[in-house]
Amino acid sequence: MKPSSKKNLKRILVLGIGGSGCACVGSYAKLNNSLSYMLIDSDESSFSNFTSDNIFLIGKKLTRGGSTGGDVEIGRQVIEKDTSRLRVILEVVDIVIIVGGLGGGLASGAIPVITRISRECLTRSIVLSTFPYSFEGKNRIEIAKDSVKRIRSHA
Repeated sequence: MKPSSKKNLKRILVLGIGGSGCACVGSYAKLNNSLSYMLIDSDESSFSNFTSDNIFLIGKKLTRGGSTGGDVEIGRQVIEKDTSRLRVILEVVDIVIIVGGLGGGLASGAIPVITRISRECLTRSIVLSTFPYSFEGKNRIEIAKDSVKRIRSHA
């Protein structure tokens, strides 16, 4: 077997979306210095321990630097307003791994948009997400199910 050349290496980016996605990817990034990652959130407090090179604050005008309040439509709107910045990031990678918790606002609204843009950029996408527990309520579960349907149409 021939050793792989640098020319054959894939450029992989891990995106943490929303509060849970940023916490998960951020924690792993602290353990693995070679990880290429970006944290995307509307809530500035998610970025307190990270350098500006790896953060992507979205929707500052709409959310005033706070969360989407569990509103999926606001989650979709804030990422849609930054699609040009996101497209620049996704055009230079081969694979994007998208991590987030479904059932809330930002990840449930933004991940379907990110997978659509990824597909348009010819970047392969892998989505790793959590699903709400039953005790979190039927509404969060329905939000998550709807989001999965929208993600599957692009990923």
